[in-house]
Amino acid sequence: MYIEDHARSGMADLEIYKQTIQILRQFKKCLFRAQSEEGFLQELCELIVRTGGYRMAWAGYNLEPDPGPLELVACHGQGTDKDFVRQCLLLDPVGNRHMGPSLRAVETGEPFLVHDIPRMSSMAFSKWKELAMEYGFGAVLSIPLRLQQEMLGVLTVYTDVNQGFDPVVEEVLLELSADIAYGIQSLRTQADHEHAEEVIQRTEAKYRAVLENTGTGTILIENNETVSFVNETFTNLTGYSKQEIVGRMKWSDFVAAKDKQRMQNYHVWRRTVPGKAPSVYQCTVEDKQGRHMNVLMKVGMVENSTMSVASFMDISQATQAQDILSQKESQLNVLLDNFEGFIYVRDTSYRIEYINKRLINRLGRDPRGELCYKALYNKEKPCPGCRHEILGREDFMKREFHSSIDDRWYRAVLSPILNSGGAVSRVQCLLTDITELKEAESDLIEREKKLKKASLSLQSMDGSRFRLGRILGKSQAMQEVYDLILKAAASDDYVLIYGEAGTGKELVAQTIHDLSPRAKNTFLPVNCGAIHENIIESEFFGYKKGAFTGADKHKPGYMDVADQGTLFLDEVGEIPLSMQVKLLRVMDGNGYLPLGGVTTNSSDVRIVAATNRDLQDLVRQGHIRQDFFYRIHVIPIPLPPLRERKEDLPLLIEHFVSSITGQEQSDPLPARVVETLHHYSWPGNVRELQSVIKRTLTMGRFDPEFLDHSNAWQEQSPGIGHDAGQDLLFQQDMDLKQATEAFEKQFIEQALQSNRWSRMHTAEALGIHRKTLHAKMRKYGVE
Repeated sequence: MYIEDHARSGMADLEIYKQTIQILRQFKKCLFRAQSEEGFLQELCELIVRTGGYRMAWAGYNLEPDPGPLELVACHGQGTDKDFVRQCLLLDPVGNRHMGPSLRAVETGEPFLVHDIPRMSSMAFSKWKELAMEYGFGAVLSIPLRLQQEMLGVLTVYTDVNQGFDPVVEEVLLELSADIAYGIQSLRTQADHEHAEEVIQRTEAKYRAVLENTGTGTILIENNETVSFVNETFTNLTGYSKQEIVGRMKWSDFVAAKDKQRMQNYHVWRRTVPGKAPSVYQCTVEDKQGRHMNVLMKVGMVENSTMSVASFMDISQATQAQDILSQKESQLNVLLDNFEGFIYVRDTSYRIEYINKRLINRLGRDPRGELCYKALYNKEKPCPGCRHEILGREDFMKREFHSSIDDRWYRAVLSPILNSGGAVSRVQCLLTDITELKEAESDLIEREKKLKKASLSLQSMDGSRFRLGRILGKSQAMQEVYDLILKAAASDDYVLIYGEAGTGKELVAQTIHDLSPRAKNTFLPVNCGAIHENIIESEFFGYKKGAFTGADKHKPGYMDVADQGTLFLDEVGEIPLSMQVKLLRVMDGNGYLPLGGVTTNSSDVRIVAATNRDLQDLVRQGHIRQDFFYRIHVIPIPLPPLRERKEDLPLLIEHFVSSITGQEQSDPLPARVVETLHHYSWPGNVRELQSVIKRTLTMGRFDPEFLDHSNAWQEQSPGIGHDAGQDLLFQQDMDLKQATEAFEKQFIEQALQSNRWSRMHTAEALGIHRKTLHAKMRKYGVE
């Protein structure tokens, strides 16, 4: 910044000098060429606009001896600017109620300068100000053209830019006003040109004084590289005196050897190939002691001549500082551009000043200079909480918001950038995409609700778990199943359920789905053993219209239907090897191809599989691929057969009786029927128990002949099972729960006696866990 500021200062000075030289030289020429006052003033206006870079210049004569209405004599500017002057002249009626700056300069005899037209407050100029702002003018300078006591007229210069008149140029124009008046008088009296030459020489002397007092080393270079003028700053810079330099040295004598040829090329190109040589560049200068210094040069040609003017500024220390700063800025830019987020800086008018590449790439364009709330957030007004008075009280502020533009969540960190006065001058905003975090947070909240609901459903009246969803059982084996179900529901991994027919595998899969985040989506059960091998691929992946004869429309497959949900593959061991390979591709995220399709589809499906066979044995036999087995065998859930959890029989019997009859009964089945059911091995598991209960209630009596006695486990203790074939529908003095508990206590005591009170052998004979046996012995007081 140091280099740039000084460079701009040096360049600005040089431009001023160039303007001054051009004005003076052109003024001299147009004065010599002038054949009329109007031509002279018109060429002068063109000269001022062209060389000074102003918007418009016009000259007018005073029509009366006393200050009064003005007459337009010459004007140079844009197409409609002359209309503006005419309208201004109409705003100066008798009484000066709507005075303009030109008439004011004529009346007072003093120059009138307005640096900032929009901020001008005088009511006397209100009409003129309104008109000037309509035409887009920013500043105006009106100079009276006075010859001794005679007010000839006025010269007025307009610029688009506020503060657009440099003091040096202003002084030159003021000095020229007298010369212009003399020029007019000379034309009127046909005086010789000696007076005009004297004016030019006097003005050039003033110009040289300006060059002498500039803050940069300045020289005038002739066509042969000889230095014809040098200021004191340049002599201090190089160590040479003016006498040693002017007319004796070439400017290339001051350039170090490594840059000399390049500088000489620039010298030639600037005079032969316009635009080829740069006007601003760096080079190395060698002083009288042989020391080298880095300088910034600004060089320009004096119009209509072969002479150039050059300014030099020592930037050696600044160059070193700039190199260090550039390295730091480069490192910072790399960090910002590779930051895993979006960064932008806006000014106090909400316009974007800086934006990192990642955000530019996201937007597809560079919005610098645009309003941040409109370009980035598609809003018509600034975002809440982004006002300067709020940010000025905080080191930084955080907020989270949802963007309707891309339907994503972001976290914004706003940091105020303060100026030296402690006020907010800019605001830096760091945006981070937190969509995945918000979704995970939402899933966790939803999962917590479901797990809490599931946990509550596991509690019975006395605090023991007897139910999970529609699954019943309070045995130790079922408690372990419940834990596995909850763990499976809390994850999205694949599940494999083992169990004999009738143990409730599909019910377990449904419960996992209902407790998972996928509960609101489809649960699709599929019996793999019931699908013919010829159509299994089209059933899973669907097919396109025309894929085969009869395919008259598109049909979605299981993967399409269960997208975002759960696909339950019952009897997964029946899936052919060829289909296992294709399912593996889907499970690995590679998608699938519908039959007759050419585009790969993808589906977010969770697979829960079930089997009543030994899959590891099928792997050894080659019926199941080993990689397919490992893929689905992430969370195994073994379901115990009913014969291993007979302590759940009373609960299941009560549930089936209530669901069939539609009402709760205190004694749904006689005790002897319950006793017989307890001794049965239940090869058909819970499904068989449900059928037996329904048949008994429907027929009004219990028929033991329907039980598969080849699989029944008969207790050989006296009095148990010997009359199981008798009709047991008779009334008891106790309800079902009391009868069941009495039977269970007696049964446990007899089993302990038969096993000589060995708890381990008794638990094995009863098919229950030792902890379960210990708990029941404590419950019934069995010693």
